[in-house]
Amino acid sequence: MYQNSRARTSRRQFLQLAVMVGVTASGVSACSAGTSKQGGGTLRVAFGGTRGGAFNLDPAGPNRLYEALSALYGYVVVLDEKHQPHPDLVTDWSVSKDATQWSFKVRSNVEFHDGHPLTSSDIAYTLKRVLDPETGSAGASLLAPSLTPSGISTPDTRTLRLDLKAPNSNLAATLASYQFGIIREGTGTDIAKTGIGTGPFRLKEFPPGGTVVLSRSDSYRKGPARLDELHFTPIADAGARVNALLAGQVELLYSDSLAPADLARVAADPECRVVRAPSGTWDVIVMNCAAKPFSDVRVRQAFKAVVDQKQILDVVLSGKGGVADNNPVALGDPLRASTPSIRDIPKAKRLLAEAGYPNGIDVTLHVAPYTETFLPLAQAYQQQAAEAGIRVKLQQHSADNYVAETFGKADFYVDYWGPRPAAQALNEVFLTGSANNETHWSNSTFDDALSQARATTDIARQKTLYAQAQRTLADDGGAIIPVFEDISRAARKNVANFPGKNQPDARPDYHTLGLA
Repeated sequence: MYQNSRARTSRRQFLQLAVMVGVTASGVSACSAGTSKQGGGTLRVAFGGTRGGAFNLDPAGPNRLYEALSALYGYVVVLDEKHQPHPDLVTDWSVSKDATQWSFKVRSNVEFHDGHPLTSSDIAYTLKRVLDPETGSAGASLLAPSLTPSGISTPDTRTLRLDLKAPNSNLAATLASYQFGIIREGTGTDIAKTGIGTGPFRLKEFPPGGTVVLSRSDSYRKGPARLDELHFTPIADAGARVNALLAGQVELLYSDSLAPADLARVAADPECRVVRAPSGTWDVIVMNCAAKPFSDVRVRQAFKAVVDQKQILDVVLSGKGGVADNNPVALGDPLRASTPSIRDIPKAKRLLAEAGYPNGIDVTLHVAPYTETFLPLAQAYQQQAAEAGIRVKLQQHSADNYVAETFGKADFYVDYWGPRPAAQALNEVFLTGSANNETHWSNSTFDDALSQARATTDIARQKTLYAQAQRTLADDGGAIIPVFEDISRAARKNVANFPGKNQPDARPDYHTLGLA
């Protein structure tokens, strides 16, 4: 998932919400963007994923503070704006022709925040921990089909060797996923609280549910960051976050995609600016395929057939995005292959009748103002589905408790996912047994196609197999994915070097981010 609410929030509501998430009004405004001797200053980021106050700093586990991960941790590789992998904590890598043997050369000039030098053993430990079921990492679904802990070895302190049980031609790009932030060997027990990594910032303060404070790491391998500190403040309501930005109480809302009205407010403020970027972020209505009525594929297909994607794009996103055709692979991804999803009310009625619902069906759709699009999407779907006799009752939750109360628990709810390369999106979110398979969908044809795609280095063959997987998912899966949304970031105009160069989807490069 990612973050954002269409609710218009007054200053009084913002102050109330700030207190609710453990940040007093004086606490927010008092964190002024002062400057150090080096002129770095403090940049304040508001984020919405309070997760009931349970967020943590473990990159591998659930409820991580996603917004801070790239400030705290380094990765084996990073992706550019075209999702191509480049070395980060390694200098290079090699792979066998059959994609079963990988060797990475670890950099020699890297230190953790506690002074320990990075070695290949730290990366090996990180990967083994992700694979450990006790960790509960969604990253396990990306590695486990091809890698076991016994296949991870360190011939020396600068060499990491991965001997795969099954070929994986996408392994390098996979290791750029946020779950694979590299931690020091043996620190997994405490990492959720300590945040000790090799990134440009180190943890300074981590009060439960309050503002997380990071300070510049002067031992960072690329040199000290421009900023002295980063402050991450949880504010559940998106309208309140925008108000905080306009009031100068925070400088950056990088993980938000803003509603048109809020975009207009930000753009009209002479001290603020909007950064818009095409994105593979997908909005989804989740159907639990392990529970009735969604265990019947005919019901799932009926619920998809009622959707008018173009109308949702226009009404919910003001046309800022693209139709998704129930396929999470981004429109610009070279592996995308999709069949248009056409609205067909007679088909939906027929499928429901065949499934035992000739007089229609009643369902409850769970939703919250967790992002700007959740409520409008739910309302649009409710209206469209009614024409086929699908009677949708909206059950609204508060934004700050939505994750804890709903995700993976409700049978029918609204969610969204940040952009991912095709292989990651399909494996992480829809593969049988994946920790992030929130639809509880399992399809052997889909799984087999992904397995074969990982096993081949033939690009044409990969495209064919990924196309097969996408068609199977769109037809049979439990995800109603009508649209991709463009990403709109908001920042004060004194924020320099945002977005970072070659950063996917207008995310910050915390090393170069600064205050003018």
